[in-house]
Amino acid sequence: IGMPEAQFHLACMALHQPGGPGIVKDNPADWLRMASEQEYTNAKVNLALLYLDGAGSTPRDPNLAAYLLRQSADQGNPLGQALLGMMYDRGEGVLADSSKAMEWYQKAVERDPLENPMDLPGLPEVTRETSWEILRHAQKVLASKLLKTTDADSGEQVEQAKKLLESAAETKDPQAQFQ
Repeated sequence: IGMPEAQFHLACMALHQPGGPGIVKDNPADWLRMASEQEYTNAKVNLALLYLDGAGSTPRDPNLAAYLLRQSADQGNPLGQALLGMMYDRGEGVLADSSKAMEWYQKAVERDPLENPMDLPGLPEVTRETSWEILRHAQKVLASKLLKTTDADSGEQVEQAKKLLESAAETKDPQAQFQ
């Protein structure tokens, strides 16, 4: 037990500060597990990323990563939703399913696009930047799929795709600006 926010921040310090895991002597995954067990969704997302990469002493386990992302996505974490969409797109840790990918991408971008889901005091800039990149990816993929499945009479889907791309472009994403 303990304070999940403090556990999460200790893990972030170990993962992202110069010197890496040596700053905090414990394994960052242990801190993230403790916070995850207390339903701290950002910890679940970060722990899932460790399992996806097999980073440090954490073994690569895409199935466990998908499980953790599903929990955080079900709790409304937009980063977890976007990452789960990516996993369904790629068939990594779950069976590939483009319709489920679309559902999770849609849920991820339903929040205010200017609201940063990782905007927590003291969180390293690299983590914030990564979260924005993942959400921009979800916006672009969803917009692209909307445009590919749109017939000439569906102005609503085109308008939705346009809003998604404009939102991504406002964050100075060159690919979204081009599209």
